[in-house]
Amino acid sequence: MNHTPVSKPSPILRELTFPKRGLAIALLLLGFAALFGVALDAAWPTTTSVVSAGSVSDLKTNTPVHNSHGFYAVKLADGDIIALSDQDPHGYFARFLGTPYTCEIQWRSDFKFDGKTGWFRDNCTGSTFTLNGTKVFGPSPRSMDRYAVRVQDSEVLVDTTRVSQCTAADAADPSSLVCVPR
Repeated sequence: MNHTPVSKPSPILRELTFPKRGLAIALLLLGFAALFGVALDAAWPTTTSVVSAGSVSDLKTNTPVHNSHGFYAVKLADGDIIALSDQDPHGYFARFLGTPYTCEIQWRSDFKFDGKTGWFRDNCTGSTFTLNGTKVFGPSPRSMDRYAVRVQDSEVLVDTTRVSQCTAADAADPSSLVCVPR
């Protein structure tokens, strides 16, 4: 009887079949997880980005009110209502670079600077801002960011996804603030 010798399979080939099979299973599971995530995202109600800052009558002129959503609601002397981010723009840059930055801008009604009392101030960097958010001192690259505000039925509504970056057009005139949506 003629017998053709058959060589034993190479151990390398046997070792390659498991990783290929494992990779296929991992990719299949990843695909199911992605589909599940998309379905869950579509079915689950999302939180709104528009939050209430209270009623217009609750806001006192030139007295910022800090909100738990990360902004100050300010009723200016001319009646305009603005919402200023409590994060120093300098901090956005620091977080982008991966450095820890946990300070937020605070309203300091007792802080005296340039002959006036009452300023926004970042105690970590020393950046100082006027009541309308204009930068007047410090390493911050620009004025405080603003959120879009609208008044509906005497309620102040702030859209925390619509942010504008602000810069004073004239450094000598803090009221010359120019804001550009980002």
